[in-house]
Amino acid sequence: MSETEETPDSHDVGKLVRWHEGLLGGTEVYFPVCALFLASGEDRLAHDIFRSYRSVFEELGAGFHDLIIFGQHGMSTTCTALMPALGLPDLQVPSLVLICRGKKSGLYTANLPEGALANLQEGEDCRGFPGSRR
Repeated sequence: MSETEETPDSHDVGKLVRWHEGLLGGTEVYFPVCALFLASGEDRLAHDIFRSYRSVFEELGAGFHDLIIFGQHGMSTTCTALMPALGLPDLQVPSLVLICRGKKSGLYTANLPEGALANLQEGEDCRGFPGSRR
């Protein structure tokens, strides 16, 4: 492996730094929730769910730091370390963590389905299935 080849760890550390900077820097647009997706590289359905959230968050003016996925290119030490850092040491991957901001702030979690939908063909995603956005 060359020194410049990106690994799941280097990819997620870069995201973590960018996420941290975004949270500290703030934006002109207040967005009431931060969505964290924690997944592994094999969790294609969780990745598709993330992409659906990203489309909606972008339409609503959310910034990079309002929606982020860790572990997308394989489980990383960043993804693993975030769970206990958030007070969620027993959280299973893949999961969605919603951090609500404001007067009634809170942290909510949801387990996401592992792997991919059995009836998806290689290269397809979940868009077009009932309940999904196009």
